[in-house]
Amino acid sequence: MKNISLLIALIVSSSIFCQSNDFEKPLQDYILNHSFNGNILIQQKDSIIFSKSYGYANEEFKVPNKLNTRFRIASVTKLFTSVLIYQLVEEGKVKLEDKIGKHLPEYNGEAKDKVTIYQLLTSTSGLQDYENKGDEVYEKRLTTDQIVDNYCSGPLQHVPGEKFNYNNADFVILGKILESIYKKTFYEILSQKIIKPLHLTNTGMFNYSIVDNLAQCYWYNEETKKLERDIPYFVENYYAAGAMYSDVKDLLTFSNSLHKGKLISKNTLRTLLTPQNNVKDRDNYASGLWVYEYNISDKEKHKAASRQGNIWGAEAMVLKIFNNDITIIILSNNIGDQGMWDLVWKIKRIIYKK
Repeated sequence: MKNISLLIALIVSSSIFCQSNDFEKPLQDYILNHSFNGNILIQQKDSIIFSKSYGYANEEFKVPNKLNTRFRIASVTKLFTSVLIYQLVEEGKVKLEDKIGKHLPEYNGEAKDKVTIYQLLTSTSGLQDYENKGDEVYEKRLTTDQIVDNYCSGPLQHVPGEKFNYNNADFVILGKILESIYKKTFYEILSQKIIKPLHLTNTGMFNYSIVDNLAQCYWYNEETKKLERDIPYFVENYYAAGAMYSDVKDLLTFSNSLHKGKLISKNTLRTLLTPQNNVKDRDNYASGLWVYEYNISDKEKHKAASRQGNIWGAEAMVLKIFNNDITIIILSNNIGDQGMWDLVWKIKRIIYKK
């Protein structure tokens, strides 16, 4: 009986084992048909089974993307912020049930003594939408204090913990809590706790200065059917919710380290990966990322965790498929005429030979 079980396991495992050639032609066809610019990296267990750059980091000067090209990673930043908070939990400096005001006494919003750190992490805080005034928050240079006071301190929109409502304000406040506890800037904390220990050489925060080797972003205008440059905005104002840049290899290192228990313990990781689904409008959202199951056949489901990010032409994806230990990293400075998930499902179909 044991031998039969082992044989079945080997058959299942081999059926999804892919090599670089399995991806080359179908992805090349997809890229040509949908005008994708960016980098794709796929790892199975500890082996990189596919990595390739497509298109240009700068269309005007025809500078090609390379695997070490830096991209805006947008809301993938939130996963880094979540890890930093959970590190504080492990150190006993923060409790998930702590209210904002305990660690940020100068905060003046209604949420001060009502919203917990866990509700911020799971976007169940009830805070007013960070972008309730449109793109105003990104149109000029602002200090983080100005961002908190003007865009993250309004009245609560619903009872904390009652419903899921995705909002950048949650992670802006978490960033300020980190700074308050460490008495350092968010970037200094990020560097000390994650970037330097993991030797991430192409990862950082925007700070209004020029970033070497950074891809210029473009977006596909459906009306004109042409690429256009991103509108001017201050990505720095996304702060702990979306102001980081990185490359595919650094993000792979970060993902591997997180899921192997090198940044937080396995027990703490389980808490981070537990969706807060006992709320209204639930969306399989855990602490800064989505965790869900999906069907690969009538009889089999696989579990995955995804953290997507997008700001205009910049799109990013860090996807961990726990079954068979597969990691997919996609960074784009122009996703083309299809969304990120269309490309992700294309890759999944190749992996599962569907």
